[in-house]
Amino acid sequence: MRSMKRTLLSSALATGIALVHGSASAQFNQFFFLGDSLTDAGVYGARFTVNPGLVWAQDLGNRYGIAVIPSTQGGIDFAQGGARVTQPSPLIPPGAPQRSLSVQIDELLHATPTLNPNAVYAVWIGANDIFVNVSAAGAGLISASQLQANITTAATDSLAQIARLRDAGAKRIMVFNLPDIGQTPLGKSTPTAPFSALSGLFNSTLQAGLTSLNVDIIPMNMFGLFNEVIANPASFGLTNVTTPACTTASALNCTAATLVAPNAGLTFAFADGV
Repeated sequence: MRSMKRTLLSSALATGIALVHGSASAQFNQFFFLGDSLTDAGVYGARFTVNPGLVWAQDLGNRYGIAVIPSTQGGIDFAQGGARVTQPSPLIPPGAPQRSLSVQIDELLHATPTLNPNAVYAVWIGANDIFVNVSAAGAGLISASQLQANITTAATDSLAQIARLRDAGAKRIMVFNLPDIGQTPLGKSTPTAPFSALSGLFNSTLQAGLTSLNVDIIPMNMFGLFNEVIANPASFGLTNVTTPACTTASALNCTAATLVAPNAGLTFAFADGV
């Protein structure tokens, strides 16, 4: 998944802070981030937002005086734009390492085989599995039933990866569900693609499995927050929830100089198509 506007993610950030403080044992001393473009702090030299803006993980770190830079630079943010749950991704630029969520966790456990029990581990993944599989179905490479099965598998695999964190010593894991991808500019431009249904399928499968993991899960309901933003944009200081703020195809290449209007970075929900 490429990028939603930072205002939306900052709203999720505020919710996450409240949930962290409300958990049973709220004393923590570090964060670790895993996922895709929404959490990527700059693996490719820029971020999937209006650059040089920050992603939500960096906002959260700043709240607690913790620097959040990519793990490839020695930091605590393992996320990579284009990443899937376990499979290689055609959305990752050619020549760049394929670092799925499973590979990111491999890297984390290689650096720290026994995880810090006082850290919060954040996981946000799954949208790229939907994008890749919808594309394959549209090209006639997989059937509609296989499309649904693949998304169920992606959610189940996400649970298995979260369990790896638990088994290595993680005590608090912040887990994001997916927003309704059908409500993004990309989703609205391809109304025949089942983005909304697949977002719901991924989320319901994920939610059903989280309850049995026996670890302190900090749930981030991005599906609900996203729909609230779409329904009531003015409440979030937004004026546009239908088209991208950037003229570039990807927010990775977006700056203030490539906005559709001078204030679009502050008033549009989306930096690019998703």
